Amino acid sequence: MTLPRTILGLLALTATALGAGAASAYVLVTTDDGTPVTWSLGCVEVWTNPAVVEELTPEEVLAALELGLDAWNAVGCSWIEGAARGFTCFDHVGLASWPGPQNEVLSRDEPESWRHADRVVALTSLSYDPRDGEISDADIELNGEDYRFAIDGSLNAYDLQQTLTHELGHVFGLNHTPVASATMYALSYPGEISKRTLAPDDITGLCANHPLSTAPDSGACEPAEPVPAAEPWCPKRPDDDCAGGGGGAPWGLALALLALWRARRRLRWG
Repeated sequence: MTLPRTILGLLALTATALGAGAASAYVLVTTDDGTPVTWSLGCVEVWTNPAVVEELTPEEVLAALELGLDAWNAVGCSWIEGAARGFTCFDHVGLASWPGPQNEVLSRDEPESWRHADRVVALTSLSYDPRDGEISDADIELNGEDYRFAIDGSLNAYDLQQTLTHELGHVFGLNHTPVASATMYALSYPGEISKRTLAPDDITGLCANHPLSTAPDSGACEPAEPVPAAEPWCPKRPDDDCAGGGGGAPWGLALALLALWRARRRLRWG
């Protein structure tokens, strides 16, 4: 049993949104009754669609994902770990009957392909059991229809590594924090790269959600060569699998990135 639910963050349109922020604690994603959502698997495998970012090569995208995972994997007080497994031909948000749960980084760069709120640059969808909060699937969507991504700190694009590091925090069960210096703060701007590095608030949140004391007995990530983009993982669906497709709009967490130079031109109030 999984819970489908969608929640989107909103974007502030003025520079005041980039103020110091509240010196408050991390925030966890929870079920309706307040239970934090968590993984039971020792290794969270993340796959990438080969055409995920039009302006970057697949190898550059994979490298940005690996660096984002490295930031969270380096947290010593938590057992949760993620691994980039390479490329897949599948493009599905939420639980699918085939190939089953698969955590993916996907792009939405075709006209009218971004079906979420405006001024949202990336969004992570979690599928979890509402009874105990166990996560079974997580998918990251990048809004390539409205925004550009870069890996060199370009001032007219969003940094892919920073964006993925933030979204991976959602994958691991962290919600947006009011601490403006933290990676899990909801707002960013083109060219920002400082939040590639986790802040103390991010680390504390991860260790509260997946502390070493709750580590599973087995299941840590095993080293494996990522599947190349030229030969993505695409197993044929078994002929006797007649199950229907995965359903519903999963629970969403939006990274509302602040783009003043574009927002004033694209948005109208009143």
